[in-house]
Amino acid sequence: MLTGGVASLTAASVGTISASISSDPLGCATVSWMAGFFDKVFTDGFKNALAEGDRRAQNSWKIFGGLFQTDGNSRNPEDQILRRGTWELPQTNLGIAFSQIKNVLSPAEVEYFHGVTLVNSNGGDVFSGMTLSNYIIGKNLNTSINSLSTYNEKIGFYMFVHEFGHTMQSRRSGPLYLNKYGIPSLYDQIFRGEESHDDFWVETDANRRACIYFAGASISGFNYTDFIQGPEYTIGYRPSGYGNNTDKIRNPKWYDWFFW
Repeated sequence: MLTGGVASLTAASVGTISASISSDPLGCATVSWMAGFFDKVFTDGFKNALAEGDRRAQNSWKIFGGLFQTDGNSRNPEDQILRRGTWELPQTNLGIAFSQIKNVLSPAEVEYFHGVTLVNSNGGDVFSGMTLSNYIIGKNLNTSINSLSTYNEKIGFYMFVHEFGHTMQSRRSGPLYLNKYGIPSLYDQIFRGEESHDDFWVETDANRRACIYFAGASISGFNYTDFIQGPEYTIGYRPSGYGNNTDKIRNPKWYDWFFW
């Protein structure tokens, strides 16, 4: 009972904080500017500090602008925008909050891609991603590749494709997303480890959804064969985790509403 109470309190606190952040664009832009300025002023000089402050403030506004991005393939793009503030609201608030926090803490880049907002920082050999609504908070991810792309760029692209699949889960499940996909995925990653996590059903489900979307939209740089066969630059994902097989996609069931 005590553990459940603490968990409920923590969830409520996170929800309150994320809602506060996502409802204060001016405050976020101001804090972002200050973070960028003080990050550079003592090492790179006043002029560069001003430029970094302006860049992070622009990023902050661009993060909020992600609310109004659509994938261009939908017959009702306004429906995607409306759903982020209603159907997907819990994870949308969290997505904005974590994106703003990343922008404050590190020199991130903000990019739009088919309705998704990627908030990404580069450097090192770590590749990671977290998806909340149409926000992907990443490390060394990128939205495109070509024949001249490096090894690491290919890793970053195919990992971005995977994270895109999680945005499709969010669109479909709405308020069930965190309990149905997000929390089980986090739990599995923590307690089973990264390698086993690749085969977890939430991850393979995201892979299939992404594969269907990217192949169907004929997105430049995406290679269906590479994706389903799991070449070395897809970070060792198992071939079983891919494939254009809608029968294996796990959409929420009626009973999932009892655990929301």
